[in-house]
Amino acid sequence: MICISIKTIKERGDFIVNWDREKATGSKNIDNKIKNSFGVKRNTPNVNPTRGKAQNGKKRELSDKELIERRMEIRRKKNLEIKRIKERRRKIFKIIMTVIITIVMSIVLAAGIFNIMYLDNDKIAKNMYINDIDVSGMEIDEAKEALSKEFKLKDLVFSYDGKKYTIDSEKVDLSYDIEDVVKEAYDYTRGGSYLENLTNYLKLKEKRVDKTITVEYNNEKMVKELGLLSEKINKEPKSAEISVDGGHIKVTKSVDGKKVNIDENLKLVKNSIDKSDKTPIKLSVETIKPEYTTEELSKIDTKLGEYKTEFASSNDKRIHNIKKAAEATDKIILESGEQFSYNNLTGKTNAENGYQDAKVMINGELVESPGGGVCQTSSTIFNAAVLAGMKIDVVKNHSASLKYVPIGRDATVTDSGQDFKFTNAYENAVYIRNYIEGKSIKTVIYGSKNDKKNIEITADIEKIENGEIKFDTYRIYKDSSGKEIDRERISGGKYRK
Repeated sequence: MICISIKTIKERGDFIVNWDREKATGSKNIDNKIKNSFGVKRNTPNVNPTRGKAQNGKKRELSDKELIERRMEIRRKKNLEIKRIKERRRKIFKIIMTVIITIVMSIVLAAGIFNIMYLDNDKIAKNMYINDIDVSGMEIDEAKEALSKEFKLKDLVFSYDGKKYTIDSEKVDLSYDIEDVVKEAYDYTRGGSYLENLTNYLKLKEKRVDKTITVEYNNEKMVKELGLLSEKINKEPKSAEISVDGGHIKVTKSVDGKKVNIDENLKLVKNSIDKSDKTPIKLSVETIKPEYTTEELSKIDTKLGEYKTEFASSNDKRIHNIKKAAEATDKIILESGEQFSYNNLTGKTNAENGYQDAKVMINGELVESPGGGVCQTSSTIFNAAVLAGMKIDVVKNHSASLKYVPIGRDATVTDSGQDFKFTNAYENAVYIRNYIEGKSIKTVIYGSKNDKKNIEITADIEKIENGEIKFDTYRIYKDSSGKEIDRERISGGKYRK
């Protein structure tokens, strides 16, 4: 250990600076300052060589030789003192440099020892955790081994409805990224610059750092395996069916369907693996409601409206078309807010769809045309719909009045676009049935007794010029006593003569 008085260094340094200054200005007192500064006593009298006068007051003249010798002696002493001062300065500089070098080397040595002990010791820094497992002070292989014991690859087990289902981990390439996470923890105090590594090390002194192991698997293969699993669970729903037998309405039991939700189960798989949850994964299975439930159709418990028309005078081809159209529009369940479209149900009334040529009203005259007779079916349904309280959306009368329905109560349809439509405006579903009874067709609309109305149909008829008939058809709502409480216009138009 080298000890040096900072005060002494400062004093000597101040002297040297002052001496240099005085030397430059030619100070006459430099000799005294040199000697006094370094403790040199003056043994010679204070003589002014130029004057030759001693301090004791005695006067004598000096020879030129003595004067030169005196000056030479003084200069020699000055030079000697200057040399001593320079030597002292060199020694002081050496001492200062030695101290500085010693300090620097000590710092470097301490840093080297620190690096060897803490940063470059092939071990993970202290206060480092992976999935709450303390890996402080472990080497890479040691940490991998410790984590591998905790995170072992296992088959994926699912549970549903008391049964268990398994997906082989190898079939989906299931793996943990243990190696990557351990390397990340190891590099926390090694991966950056020295300053960054040191900063991270110091942070660990105050707060732990947590790393997380993630699970990797082949998503495409996982979807495939979940799809295979779902085949064991998925089930199509079964709708309730309604029928009318001898005036009695019967409804069968509906069955809910099941469908494994692939997307949701992918999330459950990832969540379970991330949390190292060892319990079976509860499969996400959706309940698929049938088109019609028993509860819904059971509300259909009465007749809302019915109407019948005769076709006794029709030939076989026309009767065939009436029956075919009746079959196409039979056993229709119309839910709340749903619209009935006659043309959508029957399709084109042409030969390709099985309809035959028969008499049809075109521009006031009966002519042979494919589908003749289908308008009797539509007109019969129209009257039943009005009496059942359906909301009439689209209806148009024929060009001439017909024998099978009163004036203003027919509904023409064409393949060129004229349709007959109505909507179920009730909160409950309705059920439409068409019956062929001998030489007649009857339409009955069933629904909830809560929706049943007391309805009649009437038409205001007026004959106008050229023999044409003008009409407006109304739906009359009556209370239980038969008194009219409301009236609604549902159609109107003209018939030719």
